[in-house]
Amino acid sequence: MAIRMKEWGMQQAPASTVRIPVENLHGWVDATQRLGSGLASAVLGTQKLLQDEDKVTAEGELAAFSEQLHRIGTETAAELAARSPQDWDYAWQELSAPRLAEAVAALPPAAREAGQELAEAYSAQASLRARRDHKIRTIEQARQNWQQRIDHAVKTGDAERADQWLQSGEGIFVPAAEIEQRRETTRSQACVARWREAMQADPLQALAAYHSATAEQLPATEQDRRSLDAEVHQHMANTRRKLAQEMLTTPHRQDLQPAVAAGVLTQQEYEQACAEPRALNTAEQIDWMRRIDECADDDTARTNILMAIATAPIEPATRNRLQARAEQATRVAPADRRTLSRHLLHLFSQGGFGCPRDLEAQQRLCTLQQTGFTLLAEQGPDAVAEWLRGVSAPGNAWVCFSDLT
Repeated sequence: MAIRMKEWGMQQAPASTVRIPVENLHGWVDATQRLGSGLASAVLGTQKLLQDEDKVTAEGELAAFSEQLHRIGTETAAELAARSPQDWDYAWQELSAPRLAEAVAALPPAAREAGQELAEAYSAQASLRARRDHKIRTIEQARQNWQQRIDHAVKTGDAERADQWLQSGEGIFVPAAEIEQRRETTRSQACVARWREAMQADPLQALAAYHSATAEQLPATEQDRRSLDAEVHQHMANTRRKLAQEMLTTPHRQDLQPAVAAGVLTQQEYEQACAEPRALNTAEQIDWMRRIDECADDDTARTNILMAIATAPIEPATRNRLQARAEQATRVAPADRRTLSRHLLHLFSQGGFGCPRDLEAQQRLCTLQQTGFTLLAEQGPDAVAEWLRGVSAPGNAWVCFSDLT
């Protein structure tokens, strides 16, 4: 009689580096192997009980019966897993026995004795397998709960609590030989979390503390130190950009000393911001427009030019004009801005507008910088190219007005 036994076989769980002392868990493999052998013997023995003329029919019935046994075992295991009974064997028998008896009774008379033996052997093996799987799932759930508590403590920066949970799993969820390394990693990650929380709560104060922090106040692992350092630099950039925007939009000057201590504001920028505002001369206006027009197309460069405008000791009206130009410059192609600026400065330096030291030449360049930039922003590079053709080219000879005085 050909009976399919592969589906009833039982495989051992993968080997683990940590021994989890669960009662009766490790003896189940040998027990189920012995039951598997007994099950095969039981099936072979039933063949002798059948008459030759009933063998073909009975074999077909037993093949279908084995599928029914599998379903009964699966359903019983699912119900017991939900209950987690104290007496597993009793609960298994209570649930499965009526179902197995009903299944055996449905067999033809010639196959019932063989079916009964098969059902008993299969039920014992299925009970052990289901009980083992339930225990393994319980252990895995316990391990996940343990890890979640460690992760929560690390996320909140509570290194002491994380360390307590970690040590509680020594030899159970983590090998004793690895506990110190895990503790160092856990403490380091909790340190990063504390700094991260501080940056969110008060960026200036946290940045100032970070710059003066000792080795003991920083993460222990190289990877965490690099990660935290990258976050700190990003916070500095964000805070600097936010401060520049606040200084440009807020009429009064706030206390800037904390920003200096945090490294968000340089000492020179601080001193300029504290100076009395004054009007810009023509040469200074030219230089400001050049700096804005040739500003690189990246966040750092844009933040620096805004901070320069915000801290410069200039009149509010002039500051507003420079800020508007800087904002408009972000909507113009950087290459086009630079090309226009450098072309006009080249013409100026070559005497195209007169002697570069003369005020009239400087005023001419200043006017062209304003006109050209507006044209570029509103009509594009083709219109600027056409416009530049009408701008005076360098002359072969000229005399500086300043030389005549």
